[in-house]
Amino acid sequence: MMKKLLICGLVFFSILFASTLCVSAADEKKTFTDDQNDVVDTDNVTTSQKPNIDIVQIDYSKTGTAVTLALHVKGNIENRGDINDTESLNFVYYELEFYTTQNDYDMAYVNKVSQLVINYDENGSVSSSVDGSTLTFNFDLIHANESYSGLSVSTADTNGLQMYFDDYSNESSVE
Repeated sequence: MMKKLLICGLVFFSILFASTLCVSAADEKKTFTDDQNDVVDTDNVTTSQKPNIDIVQIDYSKTGTAVTLALHVKGNIENRGDINDTESLNFVYYELEFYTTQNDYDMAYVNKVSQLVINYDENGSVSSSVDGSTLTFNFDLIHANESYSGLSVSTADTNGLQMYFDDYSNESSVE
């Protein structure tokens, strides 16, 4: 009798443990949209001259620990400048800050070079690709049970003293 009770207990625990893993590592998918034609210059004047940084949509998906973030802009992703050159002021910059329940992931892209910083101090591994108006980042979360808690996107196009910006922020949880 004790042996049957022990086996039933182990089976119940195994089912409970497996279902907990499925819930904590649940896949997520979400799409965010931004107003178009809201790029501003350094004088905070709206302009339509820089569609390459006009944020249209951000797609987020997570399967296990694998995350894909796709940034869509109104024009084409432009490659100009150096991600490490902050003095020339001649670059196009795309940044996505992705917040989970446990960690913060900050991706930057300039001229075919991407970087990932985790929790503001640790370099991570990220791949990026461009297809016309879409910039896609792929990276892995540290833990499978992390889930979406926020997103912030910034874009900039600067050429000397002419600077243009767009941004988007979403701090609500995935539904």
